[in-house]
Amino acid sequence: MIKRKSISKKIRFEVFKRDSFTCQYCGRKSPEIILVIDHIQPFSKGGKDSILNYITSCFDCNSGKSNIELSDQSALNKQRNQLELMQEKKEQITMMLEWKQCLDEVDDQQFNYVIEKWNCLIKPNFSINETGILKLKSIYKKFGIHIVLDSISDVCSKYLKYNDNQKLIGESINTAFDNIEKFCNIKKTNITKPYLKDLFYIRKILDNRFRLSRIDLNEIIALLEKAYINNCDIEKVKLLAKTTYSYKQFYNTLNDFIYPEAE
Repeated sequence: MIKRKSISKKIRFEVFKRDSFTCQYCGRKSPEIILVIDHIQPFSKGGKDSILNYITSCFDCNSGKSNIELSDQSALNKQRNQLELMQEKKEQITMMLEWKQCLDEVDDQQFNYVIEKWNCLIKPNFSINETGILKLKSIYKKFGIHIVLDSISDVCSKYLKYNDNQKLIGESINTAFDNIEKFCNIKKTNITKPYLKDLFYIRKILDNRFRLSRIDLNEIIALLEKAYINNCDIEKVKLLAKTTYSYKQFYNTLNDFIYPEAE
């Protein structure tokens, strides 16, 4: 005698989802009725313990029908629909994997171009090592190809130094490489907050005039950003920075711009 397998909770849930938590005999839905898993072809007549032979039934229909099968056409349609859905799911998974592989290949190609760009600028006597590649990969993942390529050009232009024989000085390469992430951060900030350039200009004016402390320098940027967000005229703020008699006067006047007293 063949023993019927118990149906796992996971399989039951998948069948219920497939059948929209609806009894396939009477059409009633959970939670107004208790659902169970039934066999399309009864187990006693050779039906298999397979998800293709499972169907959602309510407790009443399952108890009352005993070994009565769904019509042959109904069972056939149910199995055909399941096979079609499974085939569609398989095809979509395959397409997703192919798409992911294409994205990974493009990503690898772009990063290889970043490495080539760096090596091109420090050749012929130097090339990036494995530790440098890992660091550059981390920066690339964080900022993307455009910002990284621009930053590499900028740091090399600023920091690379040559000896009397026009050969690169190794220490200058290390300095340039160590500043790539810093330049990337600046470029990203300029893209996401382009107004910060004006705010730092104003802060520099104030620092030159009043020799601000580190606390004041951080405080003034926060205040200037509030002024910008509150639509204060930045040109007027620049003028205020150039003409105010003290930092305290500037700070209080700018606060008045941001939070004008109610008339």
